[in-house]
Amino acid sequence: FPPMKKYFHISVYCPNKGKFATVFSDITEHKQAEEALYKSKQQFESMILNSPDMIMSQNADGQIIFVSPQCENILGYTAEEIKNMDTSKHIHPDDVKIATETSLKTLEGDELINFEYRFFHKSGDIVWLNHSAKPIIANGKITEVQSTIRNITLRKLTENQIKKDLKIQTALIQ
Repeated sequence: FPPMKKYFHISVYCPNKGKFATVFSDITEHKQAEEALYKSKQQFESMILNSPDMIMSQNADGQIIFVSPQCENILGYTAEEIKNMDTSKHIHPDDVKIATETSLKTLEGDELINFEYRFFHKSGDIVWLNHSAKPIIANGKITEVQSTIRNITLRKLTENQIKKDLKIQTALIQ
């Protein structure tokens, strides 16, 4: 009943022949909770879909259970491809140790971990990633690890160019 801003569940039944009864149950609170949940879900999905970063969730065993669609822009792989691959085989060999050790620390419960590593894009190019991982703990146990992964390749290339330029300038001055 929109003018009253109330929601009712109406039941009609026949208690005796020739008679009927109607029961109105106020379900306004339930309906408002449903609407709030729907709105919250829409906002969450919008944030995930519109984030330039890749959002990922792993269960306590390290299995990837969710990857946002941005993975395709960042890594070249679809979410399904990433869920079904051994991602450690796509990490640059020089970075496997740090990525593995850091991931294990997260699964052991370290609060928030940030680390950088190189990953082989589907095209074969190297992509620098900044990976922030946080364990989600319920009842004293890690239930999942949520991660945000950002492509920092341009930043790394710029840093390396600045280092090269500084070396050249230093050499010229001496």
